[in-house]
Amino acid sequence: MLQPLCSMRLQKIDLPKHWSKWLSWAELSYNTAYHTSLKCSPFKVLYGRDPPPLLRYKAAGSKLQAVDQELLARDEIWDEVRMHLLKAQFRMKQAADLKRKEVVYAPGDWDFLKIRPYRRKSLVMGNNPKLLACFYGPYQVKEQIGKVAYRLELPDSAKIHPVFHVSQLRQAIGRCASSKDIPSQLSEELVLQAIPEDILDVHRLANGDSGQLEVLVKWQGMSEFEASWEVLDALISRFPESHLEDKVTLLGGSIGKPPVRFTYRRRV
Repeated sequence: MLQPLCSMRLQKIDLPKHWSKWLSWAELSYNTAYHTSLKCSPFKVLYGRDPPPLLRYKAAGSKLQAVDQELLARDEIWDEVRMHLLKAQFRMKQAADLKRKEVVYAPGDWDFLKIRPYRRKSLVMGNNPKLLACFYGPYQVKEQIGKVAYRLELPDSAKIHPVFHVSQLRQAIGRCASSKDIPSQLSEELVLQAIPEDILDVHRLANGDSGQLEVLVKWQGMSEFEASWEVLDALISRFPESHLEDKVTLLGGSIGKPPVRFTYRRRV
């Protein structure tokens, strides 16, 4: 009950001194609102049905003058709140339109596709996620869907939906000598389900007595410069069927802890 009271007290209305007169409406708003803990409104818990909707009041609909004044004042507050919401919506639209421009593509145009997988690999995020590939393609536009969406002709190996918002497209100008295709491991949820393909190198971390092994993993479907260092124990638990221990042994590593080379004796 405290939150709706504070919200009503702090809102900018033309009559801030009369906010206490609206306590009954705050109580009604609290009792008819959806509560996450109850999974319904307190009104429904008490009466077993949804609360009735609030309708606008018609003038001279009641014989009591006090009721007329109360409901007419409520309608004025509704109009004022609606006006403030429309102003806020207009300001937000103006701020968003400063970074937008009207772009129209025709069927047959070649566009780059801008997608950013939110997970680099199924194990870790990666050391430099901002340096990952952002644009793929170019791909040909097949048709326009509505006013702001287009269907692209993606390769057969792509698993994502071929319809994209216009903000995800960039027109390809001239001939593109090189292009980057969408990874086949990219799922419909834009998750790169990377699988380790080979172990390129191995070294041991010098962090106290733990001595964890790190391996340089080449991921399936990715080039060698995209290989990343991963902790061997975490990699084995995530991909037990890859038999990574054998590959580490061939490279001269070991999954055991390093031997103790130095001992110290207490002086007598």
